[in-house]
Amino acid sequence: MIFVQNPQAWMDTARSRFIPAFEHFWNGWASKRNNILLIVCGSATSWMEDNLINNKGGLYNRLNCEIKLHPFSLAECEMYFHSKGIAMSRYDVTQAYMVLGGIPHYLSLFEKGYSAAQNIDKLLFEKGAKLGNEFDRLFGSLFKNAEDHKKVIRLLAQRRGGYTRHEILEHTGIKDGGNKLASPPPAVSSPAPHACRDAKFCISATITQIARP
Repeated sequence: MIFVQNPQAWMDTARSRFIPAFEHFWNGWASKRNNILLIVCGSATSWMEDNLINNKGGLYNRLNCEIKLHPFSLAECEMYFHSKGIAMSRYDVTQAYMVLGGIPHYLSLFEKGYSAAQNIDKLLFEKGAKLGNEFDRLFGSLFKNAEDHKKVIRLLAQRRGGYTRHEILEHTGIKDGGNKLASPPPAVSSPAPHACRDAKFCISATITQIARP
């Protein structure tokens, strides 16, 4: 039997006691069987690292294999389009890579017979576009306070050089609780802990650069 689990925020709430229940399931029953394979996957990598990979309780050292999937490189994007029979110039491949960041799922939505610009327009901006709500859906699935995170992303998208913590609080109206910017969205490149007060946050992921106004 193969179980594939895609952890979401709603599964592990403060009152759910999901992790203790999962520990009991695995240690008390599943680990004693030799016909069970559990695959945990998803985009909530921080949840997996905190609760499974670096678990200090009942799931400590239960991991058999860890696979980190990275986006395609520019060369791999070209190879992927070629394998799908999608004819694109290297300029178009570069455009697709710059907008969608080499994410295989996004690239799989490209259609033959259209240029990179036409495909991007169909995927992101047309009425009913397949990725039209991706920004809202992605952040809504990762964060409980998604609106505050989206405010930060929308602000950072306006200036390539980024903003300081003080500027972000001032422009977004987010209250300085001390923690909200201590763990910024994964798309944000944050200053090192010892950095000066004027150090700036900036966007480091691609899909969030299409943040909606």
